Amino acid sequence: MIHWGGGRYGGHAHTQNRSLCGDRRGGSGPHDNASWGDGGGTRHYTEPISFSYNDCGFEVVVEGTASGHFRIRAGKGRTDTAFFLLDNFSYVETHTNANTGASLTIEGNGVFNEIKASPVEGNVFEFEAVEAGQPFTVYDADGSLVLRDRGSLHHHILFDTGGDDMPGGELLEDLGTEVHGPHPSFDSDFCEIVTSLIGS
Repeated sequence: MIHWGGGRYGGHAHTQNRSLCGDRRGGSGPHDNASWGDGGGTRHYTEPISFSYNDCGFEVVVEGTASGHFRIRAGKGRTDTAFFLLDNFSYVETHTNANTGASLTIEGNGVFNEIKASPVEGNVFEFEAVEAGQPFTVYDADGSLVLRDRGSLHHHILFDTGGDDMPGGELLEDLGTEVHGPHPSFDSDFCEIVTSLIGS
């Protein structure tokens, strides 16, 4: 469960890895406040988003909501200590210049699916996950589209499950991500986008 960290998948938190749905490598988030046992059924969540940042040279206040539903299934046989997350997520954030009131909107939606765990040694597995959808879209104050990522990301990590019957464990190594489809934000500077739209 929740093996993946912030960045373009875990928090769907493209905005400086601060928010949304917690840290999939085991940090707090809507998936963590329960006793899972063998995984259970589908669970729904709604989480408020509220933070600020000044990385771009001026203060920006962010408010929004993340929501979705997810389930966790237990592996079988050689993967019986591995747990697999399926998360159908969406979020909306409003980023407002604290000095001028100018704002932009960032939103996203998609499905994050841990599809495979290959035994490596002992309790260590190579996990593969696919994130598909439109996880990062930027609109200006008038609602005009500025930038949109779409397609899929295939993530690979080495993860130690701890050998028990509960989700969680230790991330050992990020093995990289394969990008499919246009993801222009990967080649963009976040502060350049923010400054061009709501800069002082």
